Amino acid sequence: MLLPAIRIKTASDDYRPLEQMQLMPFLWRGLAVVRRSYWQPRLSALRRVHATCSSSKNGSHRMAGYIDLKDYAARKGQAVGTSRWFEIDQKRINEFAEVTEDRQFIHVDPEEAAKTPFRGTIAHGFLTLSMLLPMAVDALPGINGRIMSVNYGFDKIRFVTPVPSGSKIRAHFKLVDVTPRSPMEFLTRSEVSVEIQGIEKPALIAEWLGIAHFAEPMEI
Repeated sequence: MLLPAIRIKTASDDYRPLEQMQLMPFLWRGLAVVRRSYWQPRLSALRRVHATCSSSKNGSHRMAGYIDLKDYAARKGQAVGTSRWFEIDQKRINEFAEVTEDRQFIHVDPEEAAKTPFRGTIAHGFLTLSMLLPMAVDALPGINGRIMSVNYGFDKIRFVTPVPSGSKIRAHFKLVDVTPRSPMEFLTRSEVSVEIQGIEKPALIAEWLGIAHFAEPMEI
């Protein structure tokens, strides 16, 4: 490695070339500090997640338990889970309105909303949509070896029926496909229908995409 011709002043007021001060040990020490303080904790966290996913076959961390990727992919075209009921009360609706700054009266003003065809406040469509994540965690099995999942978006979303304040909803999931993007990355496609307790038509239907990342190459 060629070092630049940099000269520094020492305590004795004489000038010496930088390379004479044995710069390389300081550089390696600096890199070691960066590795310990930044990368090592992150790599350790990923290893812990991987170990947890790989060893939790008894389902202690998920209601639906854990299965291998091949077994999950084999369920293509089948229902793969139904979540528990989640209550959509006015407090949740109001908090979502504040976070998203969507304070339309049909969501947050019961008195005015009662004058509309809804006869009361209703949940935001995007609030119902956002509940897919906790419902998926509740309903779907974990995949052994998966270190994380990323929301890849939707191919279709339809808000079919308004969700009245105080209602309970749950999601039904059907696996459409699992396709490899790389040996450690797989695209999942699921059909989702959100049911409102006591109402025949669903709150929404969607085709949801996700990307599953694995710590090592997988096959389906």
